[in-house]
Amino acid sequence: MARPSLSVAPFDIDGPGPLGTSLAAYFQAGQVTHEALSQQGIELAQTLTLGAGVRYTISLNWAAIQANIGTGYNAEGGVFTLFADSTDLAMQAAGSISYGTPHYGFLTAPYTPTSGGARRVGIRITRPFTIISTTGTAQWVDNAAIVAACYANCDASTTPPILNINDFICFLNRFAAGDPYANCDGSTTPPVLNVLDFTCFLNRFAAGCS
Repeated sequence: MARPSLSVAPFDIDGPGPLGTSLAAYFQAGQVTHEALSQQGIELAQTLTLGAGVRYTISLNWAAIQANIGTGYNAEGGVFTLFADSTDLAMQAAGSISYGTPHYGFLTAPYTPTSGGARRVGIRITRPFTIISTTGTAQWVDNAAIVAACYANCDASTTPPILNINDFICFLNRFAAGDPYANCDGSTTPPVLNVLDFTCFLNRFAAGCS
């Protein structure tokens, strides 16, 4: 387990990077009672309604610091894992930290649900060591976000114009394959893939990607 968030406070989440100071969440994660090699910590999660076959990008900034001078080093400042339901999507470990040498990171992962509905999405912060408050070892999290890709950009192209004939071909192929992505209107009455999905895709294409 882990200590709950000690505070939400101003913090520069990327140190020498361009983001600057903003409000961030502060934790001290780790074991309460020592268990060799056991990663223990805290999860921050939210239940979201996500669309079937829609590509999402989940991301956040993290930092691990040792705030107190003269306390040596800590072999693991924190392990940060993005997850959706029971699936771990991406992980970064801060590694060894000491006073004056904080570690900063940006964690991101793609996620495409195979079916629509409620999904528990979040971040897990763990350490394989006990919490020692005197070292000031702490983890910070900021700018957590989940962003849906533009639906009409079926082939996920990045070269302008990103919406083109290839997206129609992509949609036709995914419709023919029974891909949940092709259920553009989110219908639940069989057959869920039908002519209304083509109309929906045409409207989404015409609306463009902002």
